[in-house]
Amino acid sequence: MSRISDQDFARITDYLGGALPPEERRRVEAWIIEDETRRTLVQRLLDGQAALGGLRETHIPVDAMVLDVRRRIQQRPRAAAPVVSR
Repeated sequence: MSRISDQDFARITDYLGGALPPEERRRVEAWIIEDETRRTLVQRLLDGQAALGGLRETHIPVDAMVLDVRRRIQQRPRAAAPVVSR
C-alpha cells in the first residue's frame, strides 16, 4: 500500500466533511475509488465517524491537529538498534 500525503489526506477530509463543491466532489470520489490505500483510509475514517457519532460536536481544527501530529512523529529521533555483545 502506498502512503497518503498530507495534501491527499486534507483532500479526503474535505470530501468527507462536505466541504467540496459538487464537481470537485465527483473528481475526488473517482480518485478515491481508483486506489486501494485511499479506499481503505476513507473506510477507516467513516468507521471512526460512526463510532464517534454519539459524541457531542465540538469545533476542533482536526486537519491542523493531524498534520501537527504527523510532523512531530516524523521529527522524533529514531531509537538505535540494540547492540548485542558476545
